[in-house]
Amino acid sequence: MWLEPVEGHLVDHDHARDVVAPPYDSLTATDRRAVVADVPETFLAALPTGAGEADDLAANRRALARLLAAGRFEPLPSPSLLVQQLDTEYGATVAIIGDLRAGDYLDGRVRPHERIRPARRDDLVEHLRTLGVVSSPVSVVHRPSVEVTRRTDVVRGRPPRIDARLRDGTRLRVWVVDDPEEQHGLAVAVTDAGTLTIADGHHRAAAIAAHVGPDGRVLTAVSPSDHLQVLAFHRRVDGLAGISVDAVIDALRSRGYVPEPLPQAGDPERAGRVHLVVAGRWFVVALRSDADDPARDLTGTDAAASLDASLVDADLLDALRALGPDPDRVTATPVPATAGLASLDAPDAVGVALHPPDIDELLRIAGAGGTMPPKSTYLVPKLRSGVLVIPRDGHAPTGDPDEPRPVGGRDTAGEL
Repeated sequence: MWLEPVEGHLVDHDHARDVVAPPYDSLTATDRRAVVADVPETFLAALPTGAGEADDLAANRRALARLLAAGRFEPLPSPSLLVQQLDTEYGATVAIIGDLRAGDYLDGRVRPHERIRPARRDDLVEHLRTLGVVSSPVSVVHRPSVEVTRRTDVVRGRPPRIDARLRDGTRLRVWVVDDPEEQHGLAVAVTDAGTLTIADGHHRAAAIAAHVGPDGRVLTAVSPSDHLQVLAFHRRVDGLAGISVDAVIDALRSRGYVPEPLPQAGDPERAGRVHLVVAGRWFVVALRSDADDPARDLTGTDAAASLDASLVDADLLDALRALGPDPDRVTATPVPATAGLASLDAPDAVGVALHPPDIDELLRIAGAGGTMPPKSTYLVPKLRSGVLVIPRDGHAPTGDPDEPRPVGGRDTAGEL
């Protein structure tokens, strides 16, 4: 594996506050529309909506064209690596951004920790075909490395190209590394840091690899694992019309669970316990006798199966789904911890708050070839989209929304 310099565009310093998007995977559709209405220049308007509709893709392309035509991005002077620092409410993270070969992701040299959903990957491929650029790096981590830290500290000792306070209070700093010798030293340090594991962006990596092939490139941000924090993905079971506290307690007891009342809302303090809320009342439920169960020291598939998210998804959610008057209308919605516990307490719903695994569990499971259950980790700080715009079809981005985009030997402009 070798981290290579990228060619493309960097957000203009004076407009970074408005252009750089908030973490879009934590926004509801309503939140997203509100941000775009309030900040017309946000790169959020160019990002996938998740719907995959042609109208949405056309709107994404027009938003990108407007930003480029307005000069909100400037070309990198030469092929460059970038060092980026984000200071957030969850702490600071430093990343080296460049390109990894797509084949490194396809053959497992960059290890995944989650399975992908083919439909989601295909939606992202279509978005990439339509826009022809990437802006959201895949986040990968390595075990802490003295040499990586030393070399990034040298870069960060210089004035940054960008130093901006984003709208959510996050401080973004970016250093452009265009000296070939310094690029080589950073790339060697990353290679010597050992195994890389995807922290966030499994579907983006799969989509880019599908689009460009194994010899293409995936925009990647490499960070030490101790720069990231794992938060929980909670669950909210919706569609339980007329649900009552007694019905929930009876259903759980029939499965061998023993709900105990909680005086107030709160996150579980340790693994092996989940907190439930129904109609404003909170309960604690033990998933096993002790959070220090030896199963938590297993690796690979066994370790993944012992995680709280796996145990909840495998049994407890089934007990709750069965309480719905119409099973087809009952859904289990993943809710990131950043949304707050109040988002779990909703009409006709039961919320389940989980304790997160830690980053070492994630690395152990991935290292043994296992995968985490879907939506079991929410890693922060989140990388941001709209810092870079990197072509991914050999066609430099322009400000013309009607310009044909040759992809795979065909012109896709007429499909918009």
